[in-house]
Amino acid sequence: MPEGYKNFSKTKPMKLKHFDDALNWWENREEIEVNGFPKAKKYTIDEIIERNYNIELCGLAQEEEVILDPMDLIHEYQERREALNAEIDNVLEQITSMLGGD
Repeated sequence: MPEGYKNFSKTKPMKLKHFDDALNWWENREEIEVNGFPKAKKYTIDEIIERNYNIELCGLAQEEEVILDPMDLIHEYQERREALNAEIDNVLEQITSMLGGD
């Protein structure tokens, strides 16, 4: 995202200038690596042929999604809810005590 933007919207629309970095890169095509993973990489036609024309070549780091069993998910939710309720009760007790309540 461009500096000063968290997202695009009707009041902050995407503009052609937002593509300047990509267009400049396209003209000079340098490889870019972020945290040890390629963000932009060049391949020769021979490398693409060697990979059976698979163009998903950058190997960007992807977070693997963990899918829990439904009962495990319910149990995890109940534990988290109990911990949050205990935290809320503790804060309410402190506030009540500060206000001179019972």
